Amino acid sequence: MRKYVIFAAFFSLTAALFYMASEEPKFTPAQQESLAKCLKDKGVKLYSTWWCGYCKKQEAAFGAAAKYLPKVECSSPGKHDQLAECEAAGIDGYPTWVFPDGSRIDRYVRDLRLLSEQAKCPL
Repeated sequence: MRKYVIFAAFFSLTAALFYMASEEPKFTPAQQESLAKCLKDKGVKLYSTWWCGYCKKQEAAFGAAAKYLPKVECSSPGKHDQLAECEAAGIDGYPTWVFPDGSRIDRYVRDLRLLSEQAKCPL
């Protein structure tokens, strides 16, 4: 019985540590707004669609400052098509961040710190 209690305690502690380590750091609304505006000023583009779950989560990471993001909508409202601008840019997954130097970060939600470093925007 003692082995099971020790195992359960070890498992619980390990799970808690993994959860805390994987949680994205919290940023203040001022930091979120500053980053969103800097990304736009630097010429970074966020290619996104209205139907993409990762896109919604990426925007949510910016909180209310998401309205300042340099977002390019890649689908018509209510459709799952790809608009010409996104096709011409070679976008094949969402969300895709494109930086002025031509580098890209695509698919999945990206940490704001990573975006800040890539665009050389202070956080």
